[in-house]
Parts: sequence; structure tokens; C-alpha cells
Amino acid sequence: MEASRDLLKVGDIPVKHVLVNDTSLAFIEKGNGKPVVFVHGAISDLRIWLEQVESFSHHYRAISYSRGTHWPAEQVKVDRPYTLSLHTRELIGFLGALNLKKVHLVGHSFGGAIALHTALEHPELVESLVLAEPGPILALFGVSEVDLIAKQKIGFDEALLLAQRWSAEAAIRQFLKVIVGADVLDQLRPLTRSVALDNAPTLAPMLEHYFVSPPVKSEQLGKVKAPTLLISGEFSPKIGLLTNERLHNVLPNSEEVILYSVSHGLHIENPAAFSQVVLDFLANH
Repeated sequence: MEASRDLLKVGDIPVKHVLVNDTSLAFIEKGNGKPVVFVHGAISDLRIWLEQVESFSHHYRAISYSRGTHWPAEQVKVDRPYTLSLHTRELIGFLGALNLKKVHLVGHSFGGAIALHTALEHPELVESLVLAEPGPILALFGVSEVDLIAKQKIGFDEALLLAQRWSAEAAIRQFLKVIVGADVLDQLRPLTRSVALDNAPTLAPMLEHYFVSPPVKSEQLGKVKAPTLLISGEFSPKIGLLTNERLHNVLPNSEEVILYSVSHGLHIENPAAFSQVVLDFLANH
């Protein structure tokens, strides 16, 4: 018999729920101390940070939540626009619902952009930022990078078409090819693959709005005072590496780290190395 919603666990950690803007957000937490909140990227959910929650819980109150409409949301259906602005508002609401006044935010990919926009809108909530190849932040790119953006969009459009008309698995395979730079679906660990497939219904809505970003200028980014760690993968597609390079140039209190032998997956591909880099950073901030 399937466990009821209230008995759901990830590892040995119970899944809790909190209501934010009429949306039930699931989360797990472990440990005590300053809160570290992990924000997942596309076709993902709170489970993707389980190894970080376990390791960070020895020093911090480690919290991982599933963004709205992601697993374990019932039927994981999306009946609203999937926008960066919406998910930023939900993160701000989530922090308020848990009465978290000052947090370390760790965001990956789309989740990194959400974390960054949270810091822009409510700097008083953010103790520090860890941005693992956040996207999309189109304001960082100029006319000379039009081809780079266009190439990504062509790949995403193909994934969107597959998601809308054909196979969820084929769509996820194509999406991963674009963001990782290789066909990695069959190489994923069982849990990681399950997470991606469980959240397949969120892929098309996300891609439909992926390039609709809130306007942000370099001058605004220059006002972000929170200490910021920018993490890139050695083998990541150029757009991810370039994003962090540009952010490093405009964020006044930032540092950049390259994780070797990994691509955009970062904390998934080498969780131990990722965690150690972030823990070292947080120890100083």
C-alpha cells in the first residue's frame, strides 16, 4: 500500500508541507543552527538535495523544498504560468511561512536565478548566496552572444515539442542534452532519473516561459551585498560558464569556483566535492 501524504519520507526525513499563496509546498529539514535553504532547478524536486541536507545538517538547519507543482504535488500538474517571478514570490513566501529571517540560499540552474532574484527583491532575507550556474539571466548577454542564446533556444524548442506531442522521456533526454552538453539520461543514478521522470509534467510549462525573465540590469546586480559563491562545472556548456563569469564581474562581493570533471549537474555529479566547496564558503560567511 502506498504511504499516505502525511507519512511520506525522503530517506529517513519526514516530508512536511506549508501553505504559501494557496499552494502547498513540500519540504524536508534536518539539523540545527543557521538555516541553509536549497532551491532546485528544472525537472527536479526536494529529493535532489538529499545528500546535501544530510551533510549540511551537522552544522546547519538544512532545508530543501519542492517548488510549486513539483513532486510530491498531487499529479504534478501545472495549471498556472511557470515563471521566474512566480517561483521567486513563492520562495519569499516560503521563507516567511517558516519564519526564516536570514538564510544562506543555495540555488542550482533555474533555482539559482530564483535565489538571485530573491536577494535582489529582499536583501534583508539573505545571509549569503551560492549560485550554481543560474539561468536564465539574459541581461548578462549582449549582441555578440545572440548565437549562443539562439542555439540553446533551438535545443529547448525541440524538447518542448517532444514534451507536447510525443514522449516525456524523449523530452527529458533532449533537455538534458542541452543543459549538460551530452546524452546523460541513461547514466543517471536511479533516484536522479526518478526525480526527472516524476517531474516531467513541469518541463513544457517551464520551457514555454524560460526566456521570459524579470528585467534586471547590471547596476541592480552591483547592489547585491550578500557574499556570493559562483560554482561552475569544468565541462559545462559555455552558457553556464559565461553566466558565472559575467556575474562575478558585476556582483561586488563574489568569488568563483570551478568544479572539475563535472558538467551542469554539479551537486548531482559530485555531491561530496560540491558540498565541501559550499561548506568551506559558508564557514567564512
